[in-house]
Amino acid sequence: MRTFITTLLLFSVCTLRAQQSFKLTGSITDGGGGGLPYATVGISSGGQQTAVLSNEAGSYSLPLKTGRYLVKVSLVGYTTYQDSVTISGDKILNIRLEKDAKTLAEVNVVAAKPIIEQKIDRLTFNVANSVFNRGFSAMEVLSQAPRVEVSPDGQLSLIGKSTLAVMIDGRIISGDAVKDRLAAIRSDNIASIEVITMPPAKYSAQGNSGLLNIALKKNPNLGWLFSFNTGYQQRTFAAGSQSVTVNYKSSKLDVNFNTNGFIEKRRFKTDLQFEQAAIKWDNDNVRDPFGKNVSVNTSLNYKLTKKMNVGFLGDITTQKVKEDGVTSSVFQTIGRTAADSAASAIINNAMRYTTKSATAYYDFMIDSLGKKLTVNGSYFVRNNGSDVFTNNQINSKNPRQELFTNTDDTRYQGSSVNLDLELPYKFAKIETGGALAYVNNHSLINATGKGIPIGVNDFLYKENTAALYVSGSKKLGKSWSAKAGLRYERTGINSELVNTGLGNSTAINNLFPSLFLSYTPKNNSITIAYSKRIQRPSFSLLNPFRSYVNSYTYRTGNPYLLPAFSDNVELTHIYKNNLTTTLSGTVLNGGFGSITTFKQGEALTESKPFNYIKTYSGNLYVAYTFSYKWLNSYNSFSLTYNRSVANKNVVVLPDVNGFTANYSIRNTLTLNSKKTTFAVVNYQYGFPGTSGFFTLQSRSNLEAGVRFQSHNGMFMYNLVVSDILRTGANRTAMQYNGARQTTHIYNDLRYLNFSVTYSFGNAKARANTKYIDGGNKNRTL
Repeated sequence: MRTFITTLLLFSVCTLRAQQSFKLTGSITDGGGGGLPYATVGISSGGQQTAVLSNEAGSYSLPLKTGRYLVKVSLVGYTTYQDSVTISGDKILNIRLEKDAKTLAEVNVVAAKPIIEQKIDRLTFNVANSVFNRGFSAMEVLSQAPRVEVSPDGQLSLIGKSTLAVMIDGRIISGDAVKDRLAAIRSDNIASIEVITMPPAKYSAQGNSGLLNIALKKNPNLGWLFSFNTGYQQRTFAAGSQSVTVNYKSSKLDVNFNTNGFIEKRRFKTDLQFEQAAIKWDNDNVRDPFGKNVSVNTSLNYKLTKKMNVGFLGDITTQKVKEDGVTSSVFQTIGRTAADSAASAIINNAMRYTTKSATAYYDFMIDSLGKKLTVNGSYFVRNNGSDVFTNNQINSKNPRQELFTNTDDTRYQGSSVNLDLELPYKFAKIETGGALAYVNNHSLINATGKGIPIGVNDFLYKENTAALYVSGSKKLGKSWSAKAGLRYERTGINSELVNTGLGNSTAINNLFPSLFLSYTPKNNSITIAYSKRIQRPSFSLLNPFRSYVNSYTYRTGNPYLLPAFSDNVELTHIYKNNLTTTLSGTVLNGGFGSITTFKQGEALTESKPFNYIKTYSGNLYVAYTFSYKWLNSYNSFSLTYNRSVANKNVVVLPDVNGFTANYSIRNTLTLNSKKTTFAVVNYQYGFPGTSGFFTLQSRSNLEAGVRFQSHNGMFMYNLVVSDILRTGANRTAMQYNGARQTTHIYNDLRYLNFSVTYSFGNAKARANTKYIDGGNKNRTL
């Protein structure tokens, strides 16, 4: 009996052991150690079969019972892996696939991803599947991305957002480097562009901003690639630019080096009129800045092991600008035929800018399931210097000549440390981390001239921000997905105008929630999102020193200016990955803007920022793309409603209600069967309407060009003419209590641009570079 019971117990234990489920996990990599996404991992035993696909990082996971299995891994372009494995507990099996040269030469891979794809917190433009997959720069491709607008002078914006940040492979780039780096990246190397209109908790809550993430192709090709670009541009004056880019990639090392420079002279014209019950003031300003810029950018990424890599980025930019200008001002009492007085100011400015930044980062793949730790630290310093000389000729009852000078020496420096942790669990994908950022601004300005009460400005500003965040995302069945996050930020501010002791010291603590819910039935994708944001003022808006334009006009900052907060909600629907419709709404509290006042007794015009704005806005955005063999046409229309209310305790302004609308059509025509020659015809039209407290007149831009690529891809030529009809001027009006301000601004938007790019080396050996934000660079402006 005892033997029988013992045998029965042993049989039961073995049976339970055989029924117990274990995990087979691992990663699928290529010869260089890079993860291979979407490889098929097949398991078979006793006639039973199952299979999974590896994820974007090349990782896979399978639940299996005790036993012996045949493992078969396949991916187009690689030789099939096959081996047996015995499962008696959790097991890790890492597999490396070798390239199949014969298969690569014979097989045409047809992409299954749609061109436009909605994900839980972003809209994805799959460039690799579009007609823009080769022969274009990143800047040109961005002009075709949903909700992205590219101005004639290369400035990027996102419809419905006040600011925009650009990322490459998840790392933010900013400041002067954006245009240069995007111009150097070719569409051949871009997998997709992600449009993030509601940034999740991982990203800074600064500004009513959006994000663009340019995801580069995972490139296994090794070797060198050299690229040279030269361009000529004709506006009112001629301009030229040159750049050199060098890429090197080995199995462990990625290096990117870029140097570029430009020489440019432009004409900026502004006509401003200010009229109230007693007097009218008319100011015409013409400036001709002549700038020289040189920039050097380098990045290095090194794989220490299959799980760890480190990197370094360095940037140096220097710019010198000499500016000549004339400002004419006329003061006239209403009802009089002759002017009371007139002033003509001849301006000679010399400005110098130098920016240096350095960043180091460390990535660690914790396991083969996708858990990842990223740590990076950044430092930047920016020096601004200027020498302003203005000669005023006053024609009035007391004709005279007045001189004033303004010497500026300002130093911005900042540092930041970020830690991010990705934890993909079975129940949800968790992202968490934190950041510390420090900014120090010291501005020293010495001004001399009549009417300037304080000649020396010594302004100190310090800001410390600490942030923590956590977010989680999960698939809720076949068609539903959800993501929720919470970010905490604490900002300490200290500012002081040393001469007077005027300043401010405060600490701000805030929570910023974000929510996303996605539903994807057949041929449809519906996403609703909410986020709270903060908009901090730039340093120049906080400096209380008077910056004179001429003897009668100055700007001054406000050290007591507070951040503004906004609540944002957005509903997006995509039909058949082609028709996109978005409804969004924003409520902004404590918004800041400059108020212009005319001090009649002193004959002075002052512009100073205050927190006085509350706005309610709603936006409808509709976009449709249709493609034929020879034509790709992207059409978009946006309609915005705005209601702006002023804090009457600060300034008496009438409430403003109204609409504004914009229409854009972007056409790319393929002119030959080899797809090496393209024609581009773009048109944008802004309808009359309102924005904030301003009324807007219509504006438009007609742009046309041709792009040619040689058959071997070594040469690329671009010829573009923008603002052909010269209709891009910005004309606005603002109504004060008993006064009206109108402006007309034209910043030399019409131009002809011709550029040539020559590349040699291994055209596929593009380094997988990474970019990281260096701190609060954008707020130094």
